[in-house]
Amino acid sequence: MKESAASGDDSAQNKLCRFFCESPNKLSTDDFAWFNKLAADGQPWAQFMLGVCYLVAEDPAQATAWMKKSKEEGFAPVKELLLTLPKELSEMLTPEGQ
Repeated sequence: MKESAASGDDSAQNKLCRFFCESPNKLSTDDFAWFNKLAADGQPWAQFMLGVCYLVAEDPAQATAWMKKSKEEGFAPVKELLLTLPKELSEMLTPEGQ
């Protein structure tokens, strides 16, 4: 699914985001590096997921910045996906990331 998401498949992107939002403990350092590369390449869904990675790493300022950028770049499911995050993670976000 990662390859499909990276190549622009909206459905794969949304499924991958939902999976990691519902199970953030499954994120690995390899996932973090992969999302970082795609986010740097300007992929809004990966920018959102990089924000989730930063939440897991307990860096709410970076998480908020990446999620805000994702929303500004037009990644529509941001608010919906934020609702699927565990409460202890979503509470770390500043209002700009929501």
